[in-house]
Amino acid sequence: MPTAWSSQPALVWGLLVTSSWGAWLALATGMAVLHPLSAPWSALVGAGLALAGLSLPCPWSPLWRVLNALPRGASVDSLRQRRRLWRIMASQWRVAWPWGTGPDSMSRWARRWQVAYRTPLPLGEAHSEPLQLAWEYGVAGALTVVLVAWRVGRGLQWGDPWSAAAVVAGVLCLGTFPLRVAPLGIVVLVVWARVAP
Repeated sequence: MPTAWSSQPALVWGLLVTSSWGAWLALATGMAVLHPLSAPWSALVGAGLALAGLSLPCPWSPLWRVLNALPRGASVDSLRQRRRLWRIMASQWRVAWPWGTGPDSMSRWARRWQVAYRTPLPLGEAHSEPLQLAWEYGVAGALTVVLVAWRVGRGLQWGDPWSAAAVVAGVLCLGTFPLRVAPLGIVVLVVWARVAP
């Protein structure tokens, strides 16, 4: 095991307990930025996550049994629900473009779609900060995402712990909503402000 991963046992144990797909992917990306030499190992972790996600529908797989023993279990239902919601958002994009549907309107749309499509969806949030900003604020939200990514991206440096934290936060924003949870959102904004030149 490379030093980048073995030197952080608390992170690995924490991830095993939470068994969050997004957290694993974010940590693998952050480790690649923090320890550039560990990038191949981080890529292996990412590939392992992809293979694990594909093999989870098979209850006889050893990975399914291991993950099922963890607190979150082996279910990939939340990933399927997010994918469904994002597909519906893409098919309904004309509703939100170019001016958006307004602040906190995503929960109303998700409830409507759940009834209309008769399928379980994550309610309340789009589980993707960029998609939700673009949906609720239209062009202004999309431009905000682009400007933040450009500004923070210019300050990223290989081997820098702040840069690694900024990348971890960015990856988490793609699959969940850390900016909408006050304790996490403040930390993310502070890290991004520290990295942005």
